[in-house]
Amino acid sequence: MIEASISCAKESSLSAPAQNEYARWIALSQVKGLGGVSFKKLAAHFVDPTRVFSASAEELQQVNFSGWEQIETEIRRIRQAEVTIVPFTDVRYPARLRMIADPPPFLYVKGEIRAEDDKAVAVVGSRSASDYGRKVTRDLSRGLAALGFTVVSGLARGIDGTAHETALGCGGRTIAVLGSGVDRAYPPEHAALYRRISQRIGNSE
Repeated sequence: MIEASISCAKESSLSAPAQNEYARWIALSQVKGLGGVSFKKLAAHFVDPTRVFSASAEELQQVNFSGWEQIETEIRRIRQAEVTIVPFTDVRYPARLRMIADPPPFLYVKGEIRAEDDKAVAVVGSRSASDYGRKVTRDLSRGLAALGFTVVSGLARGIDGTAHETALGCGGRTIAVLGSGVDRAYPPEHAALYRRISQRIGNSE
């Protein structure tokens, strides 16, 4: 049973269909009180969770959203940063991520997610990495890349940066999952690495 309803009388007047779709997904992520578990219930009930914005009172009750002006601002930021949104219902959305208890409604992506990225391994570790830790990371990341795995890490100092650098250095594919927002690099000293990863995952070769 879904115990929420969404009022959207002042829905955005954005004209482009793709922008309207983005607006609904962003709005869904910002509904007060709607967490990951509740979102997953909506997804199971509606298939396309953004249908809650046109649902009847009988289907939902009690959640309100009216911040469409802020959504338009967010969409402008997305376009300026050359970022796209991969909604929960999109075939590019990672299947394993969809299965967790509280999956995000959508992902901000700079570059692209491909089918080959389903074969991926996360390599993460200490920001204050030892020489031995970096060596093990390089050996592991090099081997994974050679076997066709996408190396996933968090762009942080230490082990994360080493994993990304190694995968790129041997011609492999790597994806950074950022805690800072996809439109900027953190830590600042990884700005060049951020750009290399963005270019790599956006390159079809």
